[in-house]
This record gives sequence, C-alpha cells and structure tokens, in this order.
Amino acid sequence: MPSSSSSAVLRTWDSSSRGKRDHILSEFIQTCSSLNAAQMEEALDHSASLFLARISSSLRMTYGLGKPVVLHIRAIHVFLSAESGQRFLTEFVEVGGVPALLGVFLTRKPSVTDKLAAIKLLSLIARAGRHYKEVICESNGLESLHELMTSMAYEDLVRDSSELLASLCRSNPRYAAQAHLTLLSLLASDLPTTQRYAAASLRSLLSQHAAAAAVALPDAAGCASPSPPQPSTVLEPGDAHIDAAIRLLNTANLQVQYEAEQLLNAIFAWPMLQLTLLSKLVEVVADLSEKEMAQVPPRTRSIAAHLLAQLLTALPTEARSSYSELLDVVPWLCFLLLSEKIECQRSAIQALQLLGCCSGSPAEDIERYLCAPLHQTVLHAVEPAKAAASIEEEYRADLAEKLEDFIARQRARQDPAKKPLFSTVVSEADSLFLAHGDADDSRSDTLLWDHGSQAVKPDVV
Repeated sequence: MPSSSSSAVLRTWDSSSRGKRDHILSEFIQTCSSLNAAQMEEALDHSASLFLARISSSLRMTYGLGKPVVLHIRAIHVFLSAESGQRFLTEFVEVGGVPALLGVFLTRKPSVTDKLAAIKLLSLIARAGRHYKEVICESNGLESLHELMTSMAYEDLVRDSSELLASLCRSNPRYAAQAHLTLLSLLASDLPTTQRYAAASLRSLLSQHAAAAAVALPDAAGCASPSPPQPSTVLEPGDAHIDAAIRLLNTANLQVQYEAEQLLNAIFAWPMLQLTLLSKLVEVVADLSEKEMAQVPPRTRSIAAHLLAQLLTALPTEARSSYSELLDVVPWLCFLLLSEKIECQRSAIQALQLLGCCSGSPAEDIERYLCAPLHQTVLHAVEPAKAAASIEEEYRADLAEKLEDFIARQRARQDPAKKPLFSTVVSEADSLFLAHGDADDSRSDTLLWDHGSQAVKPDVV
C-alpha cells in the first residue's frame, strides 16, 4: 500500500462494494502487518486513525448482516498489535469496539473463523492492562464467554476463550471473583472440551494463587525472603471447587478425568482444604446404597479410591495417619475390595498397596483388617485385576466379618436427607454465577449424570 496512493485508499473505501473492501483489507493486512505505528501512519499518509474508524464501523454493520468479518478483525488486529500503537487501541475501544467483538462471537451467522478471530483480538485487548479487562467485563464479556463456551465445542475456540477468562481473573480486582466463578461454573457444562479447558485454567489459577499467597519464611541466614507477589485472583478455593472437580471424575472422557484429577491436586495444595477434599473422596468411595440404587458409578468410586491413596501418600507421616484414622480410610478401602465390580476391587488393591508401602497407621490398619494370606495377595499383587479374581471366598468372608460392625455403625449414621454428590449439575458455583450476572436459567436443567432414564430438574439455590 504505497504512500502515493494512501489518500485514494480512503476515497476508494467509501465508494467500494463489499467485495472491493475485502480486497483493500487483504492488501492492508499483507502490507502493514510488520510495521510499527509510525511506519503505518506514514504508509497511510497520516490517515491511520480514519482508516481504523472506517474498518470499525464496517465491522459493526457487516456482522449484523451475517457476512464474514474475519478480514475486518485481522485488519484491526494489525493496528492494535503494532509497536507503539497504544492510541489505536484507545480509539478502537472508545468507538465501541469491544461490544462489537462480543457481538460477533455471539451471533449465529458468523463462522467459527470469525469468532476465533474475535476472541484473539479480545485477548490482545485484555493483555493491555486492567482498564481494558474492566471494559470487557462491563460489556457483559463474562456472560458472553460463558454462553459461547457452553454452546460450541470447537477446540481452538474453547481453548482461547478459556485462556481469555483466565486472563480476566488476573490483575483485575474489580471483576476477578466473578471471572473465577464463571470458569468454575463451566465445569458443569455437558461439553467435554469446555470441561477440560475450564478445569485446566482453574488449575493454573489456583496454583499461581497458592504460590502467591504463601507466607515468605526466613532463609538459613535469618533474612526474610522478598514479599510474595499479589494473588492472581481474589477468590480462594472452597467446597464448590471440590464438588465441581469431583463430579468431573464421573466422566467417561479420559482427558476430562485427567484434568479433574490435576485440579483436585491443585486444590489439595491448600492445607485448609485437605480434610474437606479427603472426606469428600471418602464419601464417593463409601457408597452404602443398595446395589440397584447405587448413587455413585463403580468407575467413579475406583478413580476416587486411587486418588485418595495418592493424596494421602504425599502427606507427612503424622498428617497421613491423622487423616486416615479420622476418615476411616482403610476400612472403606477394604469395603470397596468386597465390591462385586472388578474395577472397584482393582482400585482398592492399588490404593491399599500405596498406603501399605508408607509408614504410619494406614499400614497398621491394613494388617489388622486383612488376614495374612489376603495381606500377601493384596500388597504384592503385580496385576491387581488378576489378584482380585484370585482371592478365595473364605478370605472375603473373613474380611466381611471384620467389617460388619464398622459398616453397621456407618449405616446408622447415614443421613437419608443428604443430597447425593452426583445428583445434579447446579453447584454452589453455578448458583453464585447466576447471582452475579444475568445468566440463562435454562442451564440449571442440564444434568451431569442422568441416573437411569428419568431426568430430575435440580433446585437452584
């Protein structure tokens, strides 16, 4: 786009058809992508701001007609990403550029390519600082991102949207908590791609927050460490995080299951949540319902048992022993070993092996509950599934007899009015999100796990 023809570009733009404007935009993107702000002004004969204003106006009109706008967005991206181009960013935002971009990816007619380009441009704007993050949030950006991620399963689009949400949780104290709750509520989506990326973003946020919130201790010389950075989000994890992550263990998608386990590990890094997390995992393992009315699928009980043992083995001996005794971890794992489901038996053996190899009361409890031959079979099993199938009936009967009083006490303590952990998708996080914004209430009709053929509409807090 030579300088001698720059003035003519604006006149040509004003008098051109849509097809001709697309050609002008393509030429601009190709010619000016590597230029800084000063060079761009020179190339456009000092008409850069006017050209940007024309593109912005055309963007709003074109996406409203359902026509492709990816060239408009990429051209604006060239302006906003130019070195020393801060004023272009200010001009674009002041003319309503952010609402226009949000409108693009919430309109059904624009293609996925258009929406992905809009998300990338919004992410560029968010990286410019706190003020621009607030502009996105004030333009209903959080609600729009939530709606987008719960309605589309395109991986690149969901990934970039999740990263944008995570960035809105950082250095954005006014809206960080609401952005965090938006991510948390996305774990309840019925789209595996959305669940996976939301869990990964939450894990990253919680890990950064845990590191930032850690108290600086004096070093060996007695000198205090530098002050830790400010937390990346103002919302600390709680029961809603634990419940939402544990519900994801029920998924059949291995990638979502992995992210759920990693998220639970990140939550476990917060000492004040360790007991709550372990107790909820025990609750999943300890399903005393009748077989035909089981609340927790066998696969989920298996995953929870293995994760429970992994988390306990990562603790110091004293803490491991204390939690294990308080929560009756070993007898519940032994109870799982008596399950009729081979996957439950296999996970029980793996969990008992992990705890049996560590010092402390869990190993002692295992010796007390398992007779010598069964103890040998369980702790030295190379293939847990085969070991479970080879356990003789008399050893099972002996274990069942030892557990009889324990199970009877637990049944007597059960609260029949307690809400099952896997009953609905509407968690505390979703309720908080609904309270913070004008979200669509129809989300509350979605079930995470439909037990049987009857779908029950959950109660929204």
